[in-house]
Amino acid sequence: MTSTNQHVGRRVRWAILAAALSVTACTGTHVRNVVSVAREVSPQPPRTIAIVVENDSPAPKHARHDDAHQVDVNTTQAALLAQLSAVLKSRGLVVVRPGQDADIVLRCQITQVHSGNEALRLIVGYGAGKADLRVTVALADQRSEGRPTLLSFEARSTTGVGGGAAMGVASGGTLSDVKAALSVPGTMKHNLPSETEQTTAHIDGQIATYFTTRSWPLATGVAVADESTARSTANDLAQSGTPQK
Repeated sequence: MTSTNQHVGRRVRWAILAAALSVTACTGTHVRNVVSVAREVSPQPPRTIAIVVENDSPAPKHARHDDAHQVDVNTTQAALLAQLSAVLKSRGLVVVRPGQDADIVLRCQITQVHSGNEALRLIVGYGAGKADLRVTVALADQRSEGRPTLLSFEARSTTGVGGGAAMGVASGGTLSDVKAALSVPGTMKHNLPSETEQTTAHIDGQIATYFTTRSWPLATGVAVADESTARSTANDLAQSGTPQK
């Protein structure tokens, strides 16, 4: 390695180390601010559920990111609706379109959605370029007076906390190692779909816990709907007139 390359390598190693130490990130999906009603509501277990997925995320600071943000919003709305519909259907609930009579309504508001920067996730990691999805969830009883909220919480899912491929450079690898990693098919995986699946699983888990506290029966169902099941359910809902947000 020439003197120039060694100098560049040292600068890259220090830059990556600084990024790793300066970025604080939490990986995985976390649920917080869980609130459930203690008073009695309808004693009968619900049979039908309507699912509403809305976007309440802030617009990007720079207009040049508007199109990418809208793609993230549309993709996440459609995926959450399809996956939640499939999971709750598998648990024995009848999923109906919003606006139709339903025993309970599950309302999900996307308050933050960002697919992140795939290159930074791969090269640096440790939170750089992380994907971020935040959803505020409320489950309301449509059968009781005042349509009270039975359960509410916020789910936040992030990825990109692990060390990236370029950390190998920081530990003595070469720049060619990073280039090789970037050229491997599948290493630039888009992580927002993973956040959506994890969020779906946690929403399902919170609902199942609430049903248990009410002694309402609920089938075991599936952990997270696979892609084919979610797609099939989405098609069924579309044919029945359910709007795909």
